[in-house]
Amino acid sequence: IESVTMFLKIFSTGFIFLSIFLSATSMAVQLQIAGIFDSFQLHQSTFVYSDKLTDIEKGSPDIELSPIVSGDIFPDDPLSALQGTCYFLRQGIVGIFGPQSSSNIDIVKSIADRKEIPQILTRWVDPIQMSPNTINFYPSPSKLAHAFVDIIRKLEWKSFTILYTNFGNLMRISDLIKKAKDDGCLVYIENIDPNQSRNYRPTLREVMKYGQKNFILDSPIQELVNILSQIQQVGMLTKDFNYILSNLDAHTKANSGDMDVFMHSEATIRGVHLVNPQGEQSTKVGNELCYLYKMTFNEECSVHPNHTREMDFETASIIDAVHVFKDALQSAGVTEEQIMDCNDTKSWEPGQNVVNILKSGSYKGLTGTIEFDEDGFRSTFELTIYKLQSNLAQIGSWNTVSGLNMDIETTSVLVEGEEDFTNKTLVVMITLTEPYAMKIDSPDRLVGNKKYEGFAIDLIDEISKYIGFQFVLVVRGDNKHGHFDSMSGKWTGMIGDIIEGKADLAISDLTITRDRVDPVEFTHPFMYTGIGILFHKPTEFPTFFHFALPFSEQVWITLGLSYLGTSLTLFIIGRLSHSEWKSERNGRSLENQLTLCNSLWFAAGSLFMGQNTGVRISSIPAKIVSICWSFVCFILIAMYIAYAASIDIHDQKEVLFNDVKDLVESAENHGIRFGAVSGGSTQAFFKNSKSPIYEEISNFMEEHPEDMAMTTREGIERAANEEYAFFMESATMEYAIKRYCNLTTYGGLLNDKGFGIAVRKGSPLLTPLNRAILKLHTSGDIMRIKRKWWEEKNIGETCEDSSDSVAIEKGLVNIDGLLWITIVGTLFTMFSAVVEFIVHVRRLGKKSNQSFGSAFCQELKGIFKSRRIGGNSAESRVKSDDDRNTTTESLELI
Repeated sequence: IESVTMFLKIFSTGFIFLSIFLSATSMAVQLQIAGIFDSFQLHQSTFVYSDKLTDIEKGSPDIELSPIVSGDIFPDDPLSALQGTCYFLRQGIVGIFGPQSSSNIDIVKSIADRKEIPQILTRWVDPIQMSPNTINFYPSPSKLAHAFVDIIRKLEWKSFTILYTNFGNLMRISDLIKKAKDDGCLVYIENIDPNQSRNYRPTLREVMKYGQKNFILDSPIQELVNILSQIQQVGMLTKDFNYILSNLDAHTKANSGDMDVFMHSEATIRGVHLVNPQGEQSTKVGNELCYLYKMTFNEECSVHPNHTREMDFETASIIDAVHVFKDALQSAGVTEEQIMDCNDTKSWEPGQNVVNILKSGSYKGLTGTIEFDEDGFRSTFELTIYKLQSNLAQIGSWNTVSGLNMDIETTSVLVEGEEDFTNKTLVVMITLTEPYAMKIDSPDRLVGNKKYEGFAIDLIDEISKYIGFQFVLVVRGDNKHGHFDSMSGKWTGMIGDIIEGKADLAISDLTITRDRVDPVEFTHPFMYTGIGILFHKPTEFPTFFHFALPFSEQVWITLGLSYLGTSLTLFIIGRLSHSEWKSERNGRSLENQLTLCNSLWFAAGSLFMGQNTGVRISSIPAKIVSICWSFVCFILIAMYIAYAASIDIHDQKEVLFNDVKDLVESAENHGIRFGAVSGGSTQAFFKNSKSPIYEEISNFMEEHPEDMAMTTREGIERAANEEYAFFMESATMEYAIKRYCNLTTYGGLLNDKGFGIAVRKGSPLLTPLNRAILKLHTSGDIMRIKRKWWEEKNIGETCEDSSDSVAIEKGLVNIDGLLWITIVGTLFTMFSAVVEFIVHVRRLGKKSNQSFGSAFCQELKGIFKSRRIGGNSAESRVKSDDDRNTTTESLELI
């Protein structure tokens, strides 16, 4: 009994404690916060899941935030922002995060101010867009500019040029421009994309002429790599040039591998960031970031074996903002939301108190210490200063308390224990594939490496000079790159030879694929490419209205309307003009030659090379119309003949397909066969793809081995001479199109990949080869070698660019002057004819003792008849006088 009693006491005590725990847990306050993320889906996912990140230190256990978002708010659309904000108010919220587009900020800010709802921002905005209820986790523009000026002063730049891409970027760096000028620097600004075409090279070439060597590059993160690539292409990444990247997320591109090609640039490239990727908090949230990528894009975190995704500043700021705001709500004692409407006068009473707590508090987050000034901007932060070299090397820091701490001179990281290949002889395997490697056709007897030439030969020669080794070329007889043979369990082709040690490295149009990186290792790509479709150009066929091609459809329609208008004008003038009415021989009636049929015939005669129509014109207005119309017809005929004779007018082209989907669907109907190099990476791409279209292509290739080419050259020749679509790498396709004038590409690239040099697993060659390739990329030597073999060597007869020779139809803009001549002439002559008619009626009225109205009505009845009876009009009573006064001059079109 005692034991049973003891058990019941223990059970009751445990039950009571459990009840208390569950009650305490259930007492957590649920508060809703709204998010307006109209630019980037990842930031919206970050906002939604921020309070659920397990590796972030959480305070305020008594509050649980419930984020709500809307999919109906669009960038730069204040109306949708207004409607979305009003929707949030009706749900009951305690804070608004966003928006991200500057055009939407003002409308959201005005509502938040009126309702006293805290507005949280995480990116740069113009200071005038801040309000008393706005808190911005982006660093204060003034203090951020101060940091850059300190760095510039440390580097002893006396002048520099700011390269920017749009007006928004220029506004963001306006504080930097002002502070640098106040510090005594000469500051130049240059918009490198004035036409918003993303072609920066023309402006960069002009900038280069000024002799400036120091630059601050301010660009959107999405365009940073593209801009640096074009800077490299114009020769501005040599040792004389210095750059500071002002974008706070530039380091994410370096850590993800996108900027590897610039790592060994001779130019000095520095940058700053706020999120320390090696920091304790950043390390903790690494797995959570992968979780966000998985939830948002359904893709894994790692994008490259040697690189991982890096957290951008705004993503980290959103995470910080949610947790800091949660702490402020706890400190303010907020326990409930308040449902409001945009049209009522209610406001959220705790709102101002929450904002004051945020501005007066100090917090720790992923982006370091967080404090705010009176304007709501972040006033406390620390920048890490880095330099882009063989890795991302930290060279200093700047913070709002102690200022700048940076060393100008830094030494690059040396690779310890790297093997020296100087004067060593390596075996290099190649395949005879144009233009990568070809046998030289020479009457002289050539031996050794001198027997071969091509892009790959020149490239390995440059690499050998950089590393210092000698090499012997060995040709793979069947030109096979290699695939895994499931029957033998071995790799074939060049890959198999590398594995078996028959060569130290292999270089050709050897594609880096997922399957090949397991048995061998590849260098960084020396050329980027993708799979495209090679097929002959569309067949031209004549059209029924081939003769009409010199003029556009609008011109022909306008010409027809002008012809009808001129004919009708002549007919009306003939009715109104007294001079066009002639007495017949019997003297009893008047005849007018400008009938409707004669007017149409006369105008047609002018249009068709001035044919004799037999129609005589006597009145001055009708003569003016005929002269204007004849002039217009003469010019149009001359333009038509000259244009048709000087430019080859192309017939319409029969396009059999436009992209890969069209090809698969229409191949059977049009008798088109398609294939790729047998056993190559292109065939493997389709075989491994999960896309239904690509799977269908793969099945076709397996079922029709006769349509597979043994070599790339065979596939190109079949595409040129047959109804055959050849799937191949775009780089080689570009080479083929310049030499086979009847070939072209269809659709876009099906994937993105690159050509690399293959070495054995664990080979000590990999690191020096990578360094050499990066060096050749930054110096422009790889581009120079490609230009040599793609555009200069073995080019043969140059293909005409069909886009330049296609006739451009003459539009209305080409004949607007002639139209105005016709219109003005017609209006003037109509006015003259009416005046002549009125004068004639007045004269008749006086001579016949009739009123003007009576004479006008009688003449009006008779003018629309081809003959007028002399006794039925006022004119019959004065016919003798009129016949004496009427001119006998007539106009006949010869």
